[in-house]
Amino acid sequence: MKPDWKDAPEWAQWWAQDEDGICWWFEVEPEAEESWWTSNAGEFAIDISLPWLGSGWTDTLEKRPE
Repeated sequence: MKPDWKDAPEWAQWWAQDEDGICWWFEVEPEAEESWWTSNAGEFAIDISLPWLGSGWTDTLEKRPE
């Protein structure tokens, strides 16, 4: 399942899901760490609208459509 960008915060430019299934909105492109996404700049917020996507968490990073 993909994020619904109409539900994204206005500042959000990226979306991704951690290995544990937690989904996040990011203002600045995040980087993959051990099992999660992280960004040292900009805002970020949990997205509770989507269920766990399963394996392949490093493939979940998505940029806001133009």
